[in-house]
Amino acid sequence: MRLKILIYITFIGLFDVAFAGPMLDIEKKFLSQFSLSFTINSVGIIQSNLFGEFRYCKEEIDLDVRGEIFGEEILLGLQTNDQDLVLNNVKISRPTYLVEAMIVGFARMGLFHNIVRLSGGHSPDRADVGIEKWINIPVVVQSGDELIFDLFLADRKASRTKLLLDTRDLPVKRTQTIYFGDEELEVTELYKVNMVCDV
Repeated sequence: MRLKILIYITFIGLFDVAFAGPMLDIEKKFLSQFSLSFTINSVGIIQSNLFGEFRYCKEEIDLDVRGEIFGEEILLGLQTNDQDLVLNNVKISRPTYLVEAMIVGFARMGLFHNIVRLSGGHSPDRADVGIEKWINIPVVVQSGDELIFDLFLADRKASRTKLLLDTRDLPVKRTQTIYFGDEELEVTELYKVNMVCDV
């Protein structure tokens, strides 16, 4: 299981991605406060069925994840306070860029990426160094209530994402195909979003 996680993290960590226009508007909304419930299903090189809650309230983050990944049961709990990050009762110093890594990372890549990292004992991606130097601006196509964008690794397409928006221009469904050479990973995330704190 940990080898699969390492392969996934190594591959996805090579992406240079960023989002302009509609995606920046979504990020701004989520960086205020929110609570949401989610379900995640992935098929292909990584198989999973996950569900849980994700909240950002008064600059504190709370992520609860349950379900199955890599054929094993998973129970993750991540909470923060002013100085600490607690993952399944293990406390570490709160990384400098944790909010950016978790909130902006969610808006751009979805929840699955950091859940895989956390399940392998890793911190959220770029939580220590920030993501601004990691990202470039790709083309984001808006078709009605859907945003469509490709991520590229060097000159090769590494993934395609479709993000369905509600009447508030907030995401309710994300479908993503990630390409691993001749293999593919299909990830679907569904969200029920409340733009107020729900604690």
